[in-house]
Amino acid sequence: MKAVKICPNYKVIIECELLKRNHHVCNGCELYFKCKKVKIKYHAQTAIKMHNAVQRVSRIDTKLDKFPQEFKDYLSNCIKNGISPDIIMNTLPKKYQMYKSATSSFYSWIDKDTFRLL
Repeated sequence: MKAVKICPNYKVIIECELLKRNHHVCNGCELYFKCKKVKIKYHAQTAIKMHNAVQRVSRIDTKLDKFPQEFKDYLSNCIKNGISPDIIMNTLPKKYQMYKSATSSFYSWIDKDTFRLL
């Protein structure tokens, strides 16, 4: 994996048929020490760090008060017209695409009566 550190555009070509099956890692494979192909190893600490990083990023700026008033008004009008939150988020006009959030966040805003205040 040194090549990835030198060149971030380096793509690992996986030739092993066993990797394409269930676990997708070489840990525990009976051919592990004999195999000369690129090995994909599972490291628990690395997986936990990656999970925590993704979790942190996914929770940034999901508060409705950080969005512009024009976008909040658009959402409020859609809700008043009876459009489902899932449909609203998946059919946003181009000018609001940058504010797209998870449908679960939208439901949470509705549960907190955020749109009644608008």
